[in-house]
Amino acid sequence: MVNEIKSITIINGKNKFPILWFSVFVIVILFFTFYTQNPIQNSWQQPLNDFQTALNIKDSRVKPTKLKEAGSRLAAIQSKLNIHPVINLNVGYYYFAMGEMDSVINSQINVINNTPKDDKEKIASNATDLLINATANKSKQLIAKGDSAEAFKLLIKAASYSGDNNHLNRNIAGFYLSQGKISPAIFHYSMALKSNNRDVESMIGLAKAYYYIGQTDSASNYTKKALELNSTDTEAVMMNSIIGEKTK
Repeated sequence: MVNEIKSITIINGKNKFPILWFSVFVIVILFFTFYTQNPIQNSWQQPLNDFQTALNIKDSRVKPTKLKEAGSRLAAIQSKLNIHPVINLNVGYYYFAMGEMDSVINSQINVINNTPKDDKEKIASNATDLLINATANKSKQLIAKGDSAEAFKLLIKAASYSGDNNHLNRNIAGFYLSQGKISPAIFHYSMALKSNNRDVESMIGLAKAYYYIGQTDSASNYTKKALELNSTDTEAVMMNSIIGEKTK
């Protein structure tokens, strides 16, 4: 920028100070233009930094009273800024720590849907992980209450945001297996293994599914793979014993 100003000064044969002042004026205008175009970021960034410095919301050692106080602070910031992805992501961590899974799910769907494209990988991926963990917890609560149909709807909804997630596919497969729907159970257990080939739970799930339809060879193969990774796994040991009795 300095070299450019010098060349203009020499060509025009004029004093360089008016040009320098004009340059300063342009810089100031650009700064205020940028600032006013980013009111949300400029207003939330510092309080959010203060919050993150004061308290790691994901730290389970935090006292409940401190956690509640931190959540209130975030909620106050959020209410003044409408909805911003970074705020909602942190609010989601707070809700998760407080065990409020419905609020986690709703806040993280907002994050995923409203995050700008440039920030998708950085922000929305964290929100997706949080959404899936909350969905898994909520579905277990629903199943415990006998509302397995609602649990399944919740899992399928989460799958629309991350269809290749190991944890999610394993939960969906487990639901299908509990309903005696073997083909979709096998499909989702296989998807779970595709994203994590050391997933012992999915191997045991596949062993059970194949055993139920009489394919003992496939059931035995998956049981052996599970035992190779964890020789003391109770379900794998039990399945191995059951299959052994069946094939005698």
